[in-house]
Amino acid sequence: RINDKGEIMVGGSFTGFYNGADAVRLIFLQSDGSVKPNFDIGSGPASASVLALEFDDEGSWFAGGSFTVFNGQNQGRLVKISSEGEHDISYLASGIGFDNSVLTILPLPNRKTIIGGNFKKFNRTSVSKIACLTEEGMIDPAFNTTNTGSNNLIKTSVLQTDGKIILGGNFTKYNDLINNRIVRISSNGEIDNSFSSGDGFNAQVNALAIQSDQKIIAAGAFTKYNGSTINACRIIRMLPDGTKDPDFNIGLGADGTIESVVVQSDGKILVGGHFKRFNDLPFAGLVRLKPDGSIDERFNIRNGFDKYGYAIALQSDQKIIVGGSFLTFDGISQKRIIRLNIDGTFDRTFDSGTGFSKGDV
Repeated sequence: RINDKGEIMVGGSFTGFYNGADAVRLIFLQSDGSVKPNFDIGSGPASASVLALEFDDEGSWFAGGSFTVFNGQNQGRLVKISSEGEHDISYLASGIGFDNSVLTILPLPNRKTIIGGNFKKFNRTSVSKIACLTEEGMIDPAFNTTNTGSNNLIKTSVLQTDGKIILGGNFTKYNDLINNRIVRISSNGEIDNSFSSGDGFNAQVNALAIQSDQKIIAAGAFTKYNGSTINACRIIRMLPDGTKDPDFNIGLGADGTIESVVVQSDGKILVGGHFKRFNDLPFAGLVRLKPDGSIDERFNIRNGFDKYGYAIALQSDQKIIVGGSFLTFDGISQKRIIRLNIDGTFDRTFDSGTGFSKGDV
């Protein structure tokens, strides 16, 4: 994730070093790729991965994942960190947190935070795969009060301008009603019945993005949406009511799972993941689409990535940061993080040096 200052918070399963500096699952970089000085998170997340990062409008960071200890303190899979790296030990201090992984974090304008993942409980209270926390890190008793939440993991979440929330993941039910891997809820956690996904998706949704016109992009491992295989190969666009957008034409789509989607300010769409080809053209790990779903041929990554791209972040100057499991980009050694120019070429001014020595971003 990139904050308003252009600083970059990087999380993952990596251990060992980043360009010679200690790096254990969480690190804060300056905009040029160097480690931010005096940002001290101590020993950081112990023994398990960081899987979700977000920041709020006051500059504080949230990190979620599968870790249970952060800088020596019990921290049940979620931690809040100040803009200077100070661990907020008062957040979640009165309980044990979540009993399984946190996968998505969505700060709300009212300073509450939606948390999604693979958990069943928060502080021993049943919250099946979704919870809303107050500013202090306590459960919001007014959220989804009488219902059961999701029956399987929630992987991704996005906030609409009207305050409604779209959730994606591997669930097939939400509040005991059929909602195959996507659902829209009101801010109180109840299902929004004006969003109609029909039969939904036939496999997991990993990423969601909302365009300025409020159309919704969903991507993941699926090949069908609402029973149709036409133009649904791991990425589709929906109208605000949940129906498939007929004007978004991806052809054959991706030949492997999509992990991340980012919409640029010009409406073009960055797509990253496990694929080697998109619409039967070679785009190893990353492609940019025009607003109509066709490939932007001006975006040229040449030989692309040798392994997977898991995360994409867009800077204010439209340069692109990609993290993943890759070791090379277009034959150039770049270990697990890279910055690209707006045309897809390697930006050599981003000095990641030897990159991450072990694990993934």
